[in-house]
Amino acid sequence: MTQPVPAHIQTHFNIAINEIDQMLKGEKPLSFKRAIYLVENAYYEGKISWKEYNDEILSIKPILNKMIDDRNLRQYKTAGNWAVFTYMSDSIPENDFKPYPYDFENFMSDSDKESCMVSRLLKTRKGNCRALPYFYKILADEVGVEAFIAIVPMHCYVKHSDEQ
Repeated sequence: MTQPVPAHIQTHFNIAINEIDQMLKGEKPLSFKRAIYLVENAYYEGKISWKEYNDEILSIKPILNKMIDDRNLRQYKTAGNWAVFTYMSDSIPENDFKPYPYDFENFMSDSDKESCMVSRLLKTRKGNCRALPYFYKILADEVGVEAFIAIVPMHCYVKHSDEQ
């Protein structure tokens, strides 16, 4: 028998559901970043600051744009994808030589439900097959390049077009 969800917890999920529903109905702008935040904030019972979450992500945007401009890549439609991937996966000065590695200890999120969350990735710089692609998608949106989440059984991938 399942236990009822306590009202104070259900309230946070209702807020998330309502705002995401408004996005899907066109009443609010679609935002993958905001939708991920809303779900994670509901899980954390309203304890995540949107301002801090958003500011941390926004602080990366000029770094990615500078990476593109410093290498004269602006003419390529995949320049943003390159910048996001490089920033996340390589040990480079732009990320203080701290890439975002795959969390092999919690890749299934079975022992640690938070390992699939972007908010956790922002704190630990580690993520699994959900947190890392979600973060990639959020950063790609920030620099204005296409990226799509492909969901397969027990895994998520990022898809994007090539130059052609």
